[in-house]
Amino acid sequence: MKYVDGVTYAHKGNVEKHIRSGSLHQWAKDKFSKMESDTQSQPKPLNQTTLTRCVTESVKKNYTRLFNTAFSLVMAEKSFADFPFAIKMQKRNGLEFLPGKDDEHSCSIFVHFLAEALRSDIKSILLLSNFFAGEMDGSEARKTKDEKELVYCKVVIRGQPVELFLKCQKMADFGGVDAACTKQAFDGAFLQDYGVSDERYQNLLIAVCADGAGVNMGRISGACTEMKSSRPWLLVIHCVNHRLELAIGDAFLSDVSFKSLDEMMTSIYYLFRNSGKNKRLIIRLAQRLSVTWVSFVNPKGTRFQAHRYHGIRVMIVKHPSLLLFAENMIEANNKTCKPELKAQLRGYINKWLMYGYLGALELYRRVLRLTSHLSLIMQGQDILITDVLDGLEECKQELSQLAASKEPLFPFSTQVDDSADHATLTVTATNLPATTQFKERVKLTERQKKGADKNITKVRETFELKKVTEGKQKVQKIKTDLIPAIASCLDKRYQSLQEPVIQAIRIADHSTWQLEDPIWGKAWVRTLAEHFSVPLSQHNFSLDLALKELNGLKALKATKFKGYKGRMSFWEKIFESFYDKFPHFLLIIELCLCVILSSSTVERGFSTVKRHLCDSRLSLANDSLDDLLCVRINAPLLQKLDPSYEIKLVNKAVELYMNSSTLKRGRYRNTVTRYSEVEPEVASLQQKSSDLFLPISLAVSIPEPENELLGDVKFVGNISSSDSESQDESDSDSQSEVEEESEGFTL
Repeated sequence: MKYVDGVTYAHKGNVEKHIRSGSLHQWAKDKFSKMESDTQSQPKPLNQTTLTRCVTESVKKNYTRLFNTAFSLVMAEKSFADFPFAIKMQKRNGLEFLPGKDDEHSCSIFVHFLAEALRSDIKSILLLSNFFAGEMDGSEARKTKDEKELVYCKVVIRGQPVELFLKCQKMADFGGVDAACTKQAFDGAFLQDYGVSDERYQNLLIAVCADGAGVNMGRISGACTEMKSSRPWLLVIHCVNHRLELAIGDAFLSDVSFKSLDEMMTSIYYLFRNSGKNKRLIIRLAQRLSVTWVSFVNPKGTRFQAHRYHGIRVMIVKHPSLLLFAENMIEANNKTCKPELKAQLRGYINKWLMYGYLGALELYRRVLRLTSHLSLIMQGQDILITDVLDGLEECKQELSQLAASKEPLFPFSTQVDDSADHATLTVTATNLPATTQFKERVKLTERQKKGADKNITKVRETFELKKVTEGKQKVQKIKTDLIPAIASCLDKRYQSLQEPVIQAIRIADHSTWQLEDPIWGKAWVRTLAEHFSVPLSQHNFSLDLALKELNGLKALKATKFKGYKGRMSFWEKIFESFYDKFPHFLLIIELCLCVILSSSTVERGFSTVKRHLCDSRLSLANDSLDDLLCVRINAPLLQKLDPSYEIKLVNKAVELYMNSSTLKRGRYRNTVTRYSEVEPEVASLQQKSSDLFLPISLAVSIPEPENELLGDVKFVGNISSSDSESQDESDSDSQSEVEEESEGFTL
């Protein structure tokens, strides 16, 4: 706000100085009096309260612009160095900003307070959640070699599972990377960083998920094993995606060709990554053959199946280009291709021209196409145990069909000469792009096509493939041995999913409910209630009421939700409108939805870390990195739950910033304010019904065990008026109560 001509910024200290000296500008007095009269029926004289409110509102408006800019930079994964440029661009568009707050340091402070505001919301979520689960994984930074551990927490918010980022722990602060330090880092994220009480953390943590590293899953001293020692009910789950990687790896070890193929892919990846000249040459050759250029993929390291499938597809598409590249490099009379590289390329050409090699490559692609589809299913945040089990059965069936298929396995169409035992691979291309070829073929007349042929250059490359008969036999033998080995490895790796408690979690999939069977699902509810007796006892859980509510909810599904297919949306609607009618059974459902089956979210978190810790930002401190990850990962998740969350987050961050010692002790002084200073109370949190990102605390609405909500509901088939009349009195009363309470609920 401009108080007088020539003044672009005035803070509260300057104006108070004018008041004390008795020389406040008449313009400012009139301005403040007018602003006060706009909100009051009777204008009041200018005083200290009016002045403070007006100046605070003006400064808050300017800080909101700065925080919005910082938030946008974080979501775009831009550097702090881009903040001054973003402010400059907005100033050119006519927006005003506070001077002295447009540098990199100020941006880091704004991001810190955004993260603090978001952490306070996460702390509120943890205080209200009925259960929570954790997942963790560690990785070493590419350049700095610092070991970092990412800790996530999974909660259920109004029937929707959400995996929230908690902390990026620097393992050097905990003394190492062994199991004890890993457990300390995981516990510290809940206890120290988010202030979860020891009792809640001990009793409400129901599951933990990690990869199969010995530091996590060691039977004697693993971090997860130590957690389970004090929590007999804790489910220690080996990530289903990592199990798939290990199963496929074990199966492929039975054949040497697949191991050599991975080594070849890695060698080719570094060949073009480390040489710009080689990359430019193969791009020109690909353009000559009308092959779309796609970068090579490095299969080295822990990669999910979809990543390897993409790498195999690139190898098949680039096969003609690689052959031409190798021939050109060998024939070139220059010093760029060293003798060692020429010998290596000659060996590759011999392999690339073998019929058996290309057949094995196609077999590898088809197997990975099936397993990568299963891997993508398991990478979702809201997957259920039925998704994993059904996906496994479907994958094994398709693998069996592939093993029984008599179709020849070869990625290209070839002309085979059985007498000479060789095949001819012909690649034909033109100087027109593929889309142009399609348009020309469809839209041009015959006369126009003849005229266009004069200007089209055709390229034909022919390659002779060797050992066709031997290659076919080799591929058939690999297929016969490999696919049963994959099925056996899958059964071995996923054997623990057949445990009774894991099988009982299938009750969360309402699409599998047998509505005509009145006792269906009750055994699973008893199994879960017995196994998780301690966490459920924290919420006054009653098994008898849960079993009765199961029948009531089945009746509701048969009437109001008949034919409803959505898995997660079904529970969102139930938690939204009927959480107070089925609190005991919904505790069981929330517990099932809270179980973590895959740690893919942590792997995506490391991808975000990699994008932030680029070559130009290696000096980024761990606290700053933690702030960036907290905002970048969690804000979109809570935005999906509450469409106005981003606005609330920015306003809350501005309030924290203006009420902190940053502004109280000076205009430019910046000090750190921890979110632990803002202690949310459960009672006040429950009153914020407008905050859709907060979970529903079922413990508050659960009645005493003697106050039964529903009687046993017995029915056969779809519920109708004639069926309900034939039931006994208690059952009909219960059924009518459910329908009466759900009346007016529309899908």
